[in-house]
Amino acid sequence: MTDSVFEVRRSRPFAVLHALFTLVLLALAVGSVWHFLRAGDGPRDAIYASVFFTVILTVYFFNTLHHCIDRTPLIVVRPEGLHLPTALPDPIPWSQVARVAHPGGLFTGRHRVDIDIAPALRMQAKVGTRIAGDPIVSRRGAPTISVITQNLDCKPATLLAAIKRYWPPADREP
Repeated sequence: MTDSVFEVRRSRPFAVLHALFTLVLLALAVGSVWHFLRAGDGPRDAIYASVFFTVILTVYFFNTLHHCIDRTPLIVVRPEGLHLPTALPDPIPWSQVARVAHPGGLFTGRHRVDIDIAPALRMQAKVGTRIAGDPIVSRRGAPTISVITQNLDCKPATLLAAIKRYWPPADREP
């Protein structure tokens, strides 16, 4: 395996802030369950709802703790290709990358880098969803994988500059 040139991980400060916020919500949910159990005469559906949200927030809290601790790279830029370990097991060769762009904009593309890859590779890729906060997502109706850098430790321009070191390959340049 060759040395990696550029690695992108989750932002630890962002993950810690997210975990703290989730911990506050979890404490409120536990307090709600405790209140209903102590009072003993509340409606059953309210108790069930409190327990349900407490379970969801507990799972979410431990997930955010995992994000704080996990330092594995989510994106690795190498001379042989772009490696997205959570989406594809092998690096995407630079010859399979058709386009790389940072759409910019205030709301829609500020934290996004779009990477068009070969449709066969796109079909193999296991990407997440934007609404779940996953950093590697797909673009609907296109062979595009988008990297959402909002909760990562680099800005889109930095990632784009690292990719531009190797893409487009020398045999495809005009």
